[in-house]
Amino acid sequence: MEQSGWETARQAELEAKRELILRVATDHINAGGYTGASMSGIAGELGLTPNALYYYFESKEEILYSCFERAIALIDGCIDGALAANLPPIKTVRHFVDAFVGLLEETPLPFAGNAIFLPKKRLMKVDAGGERHVSRLAAVIGDAEPGDIDAVLTARLLLSGLYSLDQENLRQKLGREALIGELDALVERILSPLGSAR
Repeated sequence: MEQSGWETARQAELEAKRELILRVATDHINAGGYTGASMSGIAGELGLTPNALYYYFESKEEILYSCFERAIALIDGCIDGALAANLPPIKTVRHFVDAFVGLLEETPLPFAGNAIFLPKKRLMKVDAGGERHVSRLAAVIGDAEPGDIDAVLTARLLLSGLYSLDQENLRQKLGREALIGELDALVERILSPLGSAR
């Protein structure tokens, strides 16, 4: 059955509200840790009552899991954009890095350590998303590598470095140039074995 104009508009409104909740919840959980976060705290930051927040998410665990699902989808988008640019492998990786940093400047992503609070089944899904990122980047790196480099390990190192960037400082533009300089040095060190493949 096709949705009416009102139903489509209502669905878009709900999705926009969920996105806002996930952005605020990610910051809230990152700031105080999962155990320090609460539904009432997240609701308060949004100007909602806790009951209103429960309309969108049934629990703090569901919010945390949704924050990770959102992050996985956003990072997939960065990889998709880099691949769509149809550049040589190393430039594709650099395009991804630039897109990832841009993403961090625009929106918070959950700290990886908070994933330990997810039940095993959900943790496995989050891990599978991260593994997909590794394998997609490893495929690009593998296209460039001369054979004496482990593409999967290189992709893991690169993603680990990106995940550890100071998101708050990036979003506030504090020391951005120094941070970008450090990131460029990290990318250069990780990708230097590829040498002539650039």
